[in-house]
Amino acid sequence: MSSSEGPSPNMTGLTAVTDQEYRHVTEFLYYEAQLLDRRKLNAWLELLTDDIVYRVVAPTVSALEDEDQAPEVLFMDEDRASLRTRVLQLSTPEYTVAENPPSITRRFVTNIFATKEGRTGQFVVTSNLLLYRSRGSREAPYLFSAERQDALQRAGDRLRIARRSVRLDEAVLGTRNMSVFF
Repeated sequence: MSSSEGPSPNMTGLTAVTDQEYRHVTEFLYYEAQLLDRRKLNAWLELLTDDIVYRVVAPTVSALEDEDQAPEVLFMDEDRASLRTRVLQLSTPEYTVAENPPSITRRFVTNIFATKEGRTGQFVVTSNLLLYRSRGSREAPYLFSAERQDALQRAGDRLRIARRSVRLDEAVLGTRNMSVFF
């Protein structure tokens, strides 16, 4: 669904995207999910800008009762260097116990809403993510549900992620580790 078919862009300098731009954005997000599910983490790093800001938060239990008043719990606050370190750790079995053997993941990216920031030309994208994670027969599969807000920049004919903010839907995660990217 392009912005012209969905809710009107707000009055903060955001404009509707064309159908072609919307398709480019959605195909980019699907491609990114495919890279992560196939554990092509170095290729995924190439989709990020040098000044990437990557944050993952979860609501506190009190936020579930009063969303406007309660703080969030910060799980990840990353830049390109720290993301590169995480990729190195996850790609090297000697460095990580959490992903040895690797998890099996499947990402479902839905409800994509895209607008364009008029001044910079960045795409402002909101999407929902359902991430299925299985550790094989070791433990029960786990589902992460989240809303993502991205800023995507053009780099020639490619898109790159300049900013990602992920808000997990659960206040309490029922998994021992969170060694996945959203």
